[in-house]
Amino acid sequence: QHRDEAFNGWLNTRGKAYVERYAAPLVEAVQLVQSAGGRTVVAHPWSRGSHRVLTPDVIAELQQVGLDGIEVDHNDHDEAARAALRGIAADLDLVVTGSSDYHGTGKSAAFGLGANLTAPDQLERLLG
Repeated sequence: QHRDEAFNGWLNTRGKAYVERYAAPLVEAVQLVQSAGGRTVVAHPWSRGSHRVLTPDVIAELQQVGLDGIEVDHNDHDEAARAALRGIAADLDLVVTGSSDYHGTGKSAAFGLGANLTAPDQLERLLG
């Protein structure tokens, strides 16, 4: 419970220790990573209401500036979301990844190490 207590009491937007953080706009972030020779994958794009922001059109815009893939297989994505994201990935020729989103033993057991994996052929595409 220590992690939950920290986020609930201290680190949430009304918490005593909350500090706003900077995040680069996604288009800029994708371009920066690409220019440095990295590969880019949007992590759990439709978790916690993100589908309202990361629409298929936004994902297509990111693909146009170099996005390599989207994380489809994630515990926050139900089967309908996974199917829709697979369709978007297929339409845009993006790599499909999976993730356990494991952050240590303090997080829910649903996010256990290896809960969702990336298919070997997709990993090869990403690393290729």
